[in-house]
Amino acid sequence: MRRILVASLTILLGLSLGVTYAQTSKLPEDDSYSTTGPIPPPGVVFQRATKDLVPGKVISGVPEYLWYNGCGPTAAGMVIGYYDGLGHKLVPGDATTQTAAANKMIASAEHYDDYSLPLDTRDDIQPDRSEWPSGDEHQDNCVADYMRTSQSVLDLPYGWSRFSDVDDAFEGYLHEVTPWVSMSVQNLSWEDLTWEDFRAEIDADRPVVLLVDTDADGASDHFVTAIGYGDDDGTPMYACFDTWEFGTGWYEFAQRIEGQPWGIYGATFLHITGPALTPANNSVGVAAAALAIIILAAVYLNRRSPARQRSDYLGKS
Repeated sequence: MRRILVASLTILLGLSLGVTYAQTSKLPEDDSYSTTGPIPPPGVVFQRATKDLVPGKVISGVPEYLWYNGCGPTAAGMVIGYYDGLGHKLVPGDATTQTAAANKMIASAEHYDDYSLPLDTRDDIQPDRSEWPSGDEHQDNCVADYMRTSQSVLDLPYGWSRFSDVDDAFEGYLHEVTPWVSMSVQNLSWEDLTWEDFRAEIDADRPVVLLVDTDADGASDHFVTAIGYGDDDGTPMYACFDTWEFGTGWYEFAQRIEGQPWGIYGATFLHITGPALTPANNSVGVAAAALAIIILAAVYLNRRSPARQRSDYLGKS
């Protein structure tokens, strides 16, 4: 009987593992993920503002970070750093520049140890702690964790991220550090993205994460942070920080197709609709909470006082 039970459990375990791996989301076939590292691919051309460029709007105050364990979490990290600077307290430390606190928000040391290591490539993906069995990895604590960057269980080598996980990364990280925050986040592929919608985001001072094809080979490869828009002799242009070089790049707002450098696959819009946690309203909130505690304590002590208990006793008698 014991042998039959062990055999049955073994079969059930094997079936469950088969289902687990069958359901695992692998790389999509439409190239909707990043494939770049800290150095740009050969043939990438950086374009700055030309003499004919007429900027329509460029958001000020967006911190500029360089590639840190993935362009996806780095691009999203610039958006989070921007909102942190508005008073939302999203980074435990200074995020106005690429400080240690900013890097920890982008990709923590635990993320690097569990998912970046062993450092691998697209042709030689090495298993990391995203693989079965579960439970040996750390609890998610940074943008790269929630974006599932570099996880071998998804066939993602070091630094790669999927477009479909960008919205989850914003939601996961922001809810971790600010559970009270009210937000909406949306991934839009090119078919659902309009020039008018993009401009509306920038006009509302909301940076946008874009997945683009930097080397014009027709396949998406890199995430950037869009911070502005303009017009170059009739051509619509977007402005971005590219995580590779300091400075603002200007590229045509166009679909990702072969031959179109920096063409766009999709965009992620983040709206934080709750009030910023500024020192002013934070002080008010702390004061209100302290007052509530004092009132509750006074009520409790009043009910526990000997005089009150004697009065209640006499009233009952």
